[in-house]
Amino acid sequence: MLRVKLNRGNLNVSLPFARPLLMQPQTIAPTFFQMVYGALTPDFPVAAAELSGGAGNKLSDVFARFNLYGGVNTATLYCDRLSFEFANLISADYPIVYDIMRRIHDALPDAFGQVGYARAEINSFIHFEVEPPGDVHHYLSRFQPTGSLQSFDNVGELVTEPVGRFHLIGADQTWRCRFGVEKSVSLANGIFVDLGIVLTNPSDAAPFVPFVTKLEKASRIGIATRAALELEWDA
Repeated sequence: MLRVKLNRGNLNVSLPFARPLLMQPQTIAPTFFQMVYGALTPDFPVAAAELSGGAGNKLSDVFARFNLYGGVNTATLYCDRLSFEFANLISADYPIVYDIMRRIHDALPDAFGQVGYARAEINSFIHFEVEPPGDVHHYLSRFQPTGSLQSFDNVGELVTEPVGRFHLIGADQTWRCRFGVEKSVSLANGIFVDLGIVLTNPSDAAPFVPFVTKLEKASRIGIATRAALELEWDA
């Protein structure tokens, strides 16, 4: 096992709807703003400057957005999905991020009753520092290409940078994931791990699946990924 410590991470979560949000475009943003305010306050103050919207001639151009504390971290409602984007997260940020997503995710069906979630698309990108005495080059050496690279002889000398990448699909078709590991470009002795998970609602599932249920399923896949890559870090 290689022990690592989370340095920085980005998290993007997209929740496509089972059907488009069909309502008067001018009512989408105010309804979303009211929903966000009710879901987050008073634990997370919401200021007017953090709420914005966009309009257009097509329904697909319409959006409503909440910028957490006015920064780059956002929750955005489109006519066909709810989207979360969080950047430059440290370990202490993740419980807060999960709580914000849970509140908004679970509040949306009451505010926009005509839509339901079809699936959850989760993409995590994390730079990890390798803790001593671990060495990133020794760890990544297991992912060296097994085939011949002689075809590059007429190109020039090579320096290989091993990358491990896998794709898995659940036999019941309710989940799939892809994950990879490579050397971090920002850390001298670090690795970069990207993980993509898609959770689909089973045909016999309840009309609404709470966020915590989706988070638990994604966490189990993440823990299994960690074990497959022989990595260890504090949750």
